Amino acid sequence: MTFRFVSNVDGIDFEEATRDLIPEEALFVICSKTFTTIATMMNAHTAHA
Repeated sequence: MTFRFVSNVDGIDFEEATRDLIPEEALFVICSKTFTTIATMMNAHTAHA
């Protein structure tokens, strides 16, 4: 398994971290204390899209 982390809302950072993933084989785990920060919600939405 390979683990990658994205901790900000920089779209380029997300793209670079996920560029070579196969969508049917990728699993995203989203962690947050409150799950209400803009960064968390934007990254979750980007991962889902």
